[in-house]
Amino acid sequence: MKRNLIISIISTIALSLNLLAGSGSATAPWWLKIQDSHYTYIALTNISDADVYVYMTLKDKDGIIYNEASETGTNLSIEYNFIGDPLSNDGALLESGKMGLLRIKEVGPSKSGYCKIEWNSTGNNIRSLIGVVNQVVKDQNVERSSNYMLINNGLPF
Repeated sequence: MKRNLIISIISTIALSLNLLAGSGSATAPWWLKIQDSHYTYIALTNISDADVYVYMTLKDKDGIIYNEASETGTNLSIEYNFIGDPLSNDGALLESGKMGLLRIKEVGPSKSGYCKIEWNSTGNNIRSLIGVVNQVVKDQNVERSSNYMLINNGLPF
């Protein structure tokens, strides 16, 4: 009897902790790179009071995973406050209040696609991230922002 009570209490605590964990997802609708002229930034900011793990999956226009090994000249860089690689299976830590940036550089053949973004946290927030996609055009080696697209219509996810 005592053993069953202890198992029940431990199970309840474990279930409660699992229910308190937050997670979410969104899609960055479009990234683009054109050799020597266009590149894309995907910026994510953790607006929650808890650290989150971020997982990003780039896909090309045909839905095929796009990464450093996809083609000669692919060049992706992780910048700012990601601790780890958000494109890896392990994801990247993004601490509370910080912004992380993924840059899809303008080397190699022209490509476009979208990015699936997922996050999880031990915090109980149901929405932890906001994000934007910035596509940049280079004109005579001068960078000029071409357009911004808010991820999830600018709403936290």
